[in-house]
Amino acid sequence: MVSSHLFFVWPLAFVGVNAADDSLSDFSNDLATDLGPLLALFGEPMTKQYLSESTTYLDYFIFAVGPIGILTAIVSAIGVCGHSSLRAFVGRSQEGNGIIEAELCTSMSRDVCELLNRGGITRALGRPKILELVYSPPSGNQTGSALENSGIHLLRDYLTNIQHGRSRRSWRRANGSFWDTLGPAALNPPNLSLNVGIVQQGGWKYVSVALVEFLLQAGVLVLAGVGVWVLGWNLSERDDSASRNYAPTMFIVGTTVMCSGLWACAALIGQTTVEKKYKRQTGDQTGSSQLIWLQPSQVIGDQSFDPFAFLENPDEPLHTWTSSKKNLDDRFERYTFLAVPAVLIGYIMHFIGLRGMKAWVSLAQLGTTFVMSLLRGLLPMQRLGKNDSELADKPEMVVGYELDCLAFKLINSVSTSTPKKRYYRQLLSFRVQLARLTGHFSSFDNMADEEFQRWADSYVEVREKAKSVATALCAAAEILFHKDQPRNDVVFSIPAFVIPNPSPEDSNINIVIKAPDNSSVGGWTVDSSRIEAILGLATWSLISDERVISEQESNFKVSFAKNINTWRIVSATNEEGPEAIIQTEVHLWFGPNTVQPEKSKIRVDSNGFYSLHDIWDRHGIMDQQIP
Repeated sequence: MVSSHLFFVWPLAFVGVNAADDSLSDFSNDLATDLGPLLALFGEPMTKQYLSESTTYLDYFIFAVGPIGILTAIVSAIGVCGHSSLRAFVGRSQEGNGIIEAELCTSMSRDVCELLNRGGITRALGRPKILELVYSPPSGNQTGSALENSGIHLLRDYLTNIQHGRSRRSWRRANGSFWDTLGPAALNPPNLSLNVGIVQQGGWKYVSVALVEFLLQAGVLVLAGVGVWVLGWNLSERDDSASRNYAPTMFIVGTTVMCSGLWACAALIGQTTVEKKYKRQTGDQTGSSQLIWLQPSQVIGDQSFDPFAFLENPDEPLHTWTSSKKNLDDRFERYTFLAVPAVLIGYIMHFIGLRGMKAWVSLAQLGTTFVMSLLRGLLPMQRLGKNDSELADKPEMVVGYELDCLAFKLINSVSTSTPKKRYYRQLLSFRVQLARLTGHFSSFDNMADEEFQRWADSYVEVREKAKSVATALCAAAEILFHKDQPRNDVVFSIPAFVIPNPSPEDSNINIVIKAPDNSSVGGWTVDSSRIEAILGLATWSLISDERVISEQESNFKVSFAKNINTWRIVSATNEEGPEAIIQTEVHLWFGPNTVQPEKSKIRVDSNGFYSLHDIWDRHGIMDQQIP
């Protein structure tokens, strides 16, 4: 591709070398000579996008040579680093730092965030709730509770532990001081555009583009000198040395000064942020890890954002993880007074020089600008797709159940050969850990602020219910077990099975109500995050059942599970069973004459397993099971 562009530009520069008196020169001075420099002034959207994703000096060089968006670069540099007088001059004195940071910088802060929005990434003002996680499978010799060995951590906490030697070194610090800390996630939202939004390219591609860019621009400068001093491409009728030298000299010097000034402007914008990078380690001793991003449904400002989940592909892992933070140096304000005049003076000299030469130099410069704009646009072309989200096809259906859906997605991606007995235990440990990482943990858990991200109860559909159930269980235990009696932990066993093919191999999940310590004044306690995990996983398995899902015209899936009536069997007997037994059991549960139960007949397999997962269709007097 690069070679074809070269063949396009250079013939354009040398066609008609001997046509000194043709009419193209008059035409070009009225159109091409003016059009090229004027076009280079504009291009605001592409310029802002490129500047907001530039982090290295090579990125700045690629922007500065064969430039477009010169005015945008000047105004942007003044907006980010300029003195208040300069900002007032360009009409940006009333803008807050957050607006400018969101528009032009790669950094995240307490005011600026990035959210995934239907296949794109939106920079917004606000404080989002986005989990940036890492799953690192525990080693076989690790001990501890199932929660401690779930392997799911906040990525920032995980990298901090690696830095201090408390975790296996699956990642290593790639730049900066060893003692630099990442800071809490609440003040540093994830850099989605740098880590998820743009597919990371090899460094050789940027070097190749920079080399092509340098050769093209240098070729145009050489063409200007050779054209005037050797081929006589100046427009002046006078033959003295001053009239021959001024145009190419102005063009060469002006272009060099302008490009240098643009490089300085891009560098000023880019260097107001500091990037902390971690590189993935490989090898048997480092351990594997998988990065995960989860965004619940939320409203930031006046815009709604759909749920989003992205699990790193193990076959195409992220090699470098980047976190960007604002780091404005007071010296940048002084540097702006040098960079901006350099661009303006260089551009004026560049324009005057082009006006004094034949059309071929103008067309060659225009071709260089066009080719470089194309190459700059192609560099970050591989971006996150609309369907890359694990939740892309069910944005409404999954609201409130993002943690449950993620737990199922994760267990299916890492446990292809896990035995049934371990499958649901590992699934439950994933979900409990996700509850803890979003701020729901029991009173006897001891988690530091940097180890979790606090979500409001409204973000999780079953969280308030789980807390209510936990409170009710503790209150019931307080009533049933008198203080004068010996108190021991109470264990509830809940049958757990893997659907759709349950078997006797499946066993129980335990919920422990811990008895109060005789030496303390506290009451009974229970891990409500575990109750949340059980309720959430069970409810989501019902909602996501393929039998209750339909597809809308927009290709989004919706569930009508909530429209299905749920009946509780309080008494069961065969057809010949006495009704007195049924009435006695109903009175036991609800009290006498409080409720009138409805009778129905269902046909069941005596060896089968039945639960809320089974759906029955009312058909006459006999309910038939829907397979």
